[in-house]
Amino acid sequence: MNSNKTIKWVEAGKIFSRDPKGDFQCPECELHKLQSEDRYSEANPRELQRTIFCPGCGARYTLRLRRYDK
Repeated sequence: MNSNKTIKWVEAGKIFSRDPKGDFQCPECELHKLQSEDRYSEANPRELQRTIFCPGCGARYTLRLRRYDK
């Protein structure tokens, strides 16, 4: 992964860490908007894993977040 794409993934991570419906173009293919999917941990209800992915090329990036609503 080149540094320009890495920077874009970090930017996308910042956006999606605040809003699961973030609006960001895929850093890999630059053709599709990224989407996200959340998975909650049964072992730790304060933890959330958010996967950001491109529906076109399949690129993925995963965030582990702390839930403050519990």
